Amino acid sequence: MRRKKRNKAFLISKNSVFLCYSSAEARGDSESDAQLNALLAIMTRLSDTCVASRAGLEGINTMQQGANAVLDAGGTGTLLGRQLLNKLEQDLLRLNASPGGAADLLAATLFIDSLTHQTNH
Repeated sequence: MRRKKRNKAFLISKNSVFLCYSSAEARGDSESDAQLNALLAIMTRLSDTCVASRAGLEGINTMQQGANAVLDAGGTGTLLGRQLLNKLEQDLLRLNASPGGAADLLAATLFIDSLTHQTNH
């Protein structure tokens, strides 16, 4: 059962990262913004256990809705997106919630992607 959850989480992460990277590339966003947007995309779908253990369902809802708002505003490469990211950060800090699970999935996805690129060259 745990393996199924990990695989599903990784697929969510992988698909979100690649979709965000493609969109960011088309807009001309920086690598930093592309990675932040990928993290936010993961946060919109993941029931992050780090957030849940510290802030419960309120934390999960705050994280997912806030991440969606940033992406709906055009991502972190836009002024409104950056402002909404700052608001999301403050909301999560107020709840003592940290999306560590989403960050771990992003890191794993980027690592595996880098290995894939190394073997394809």
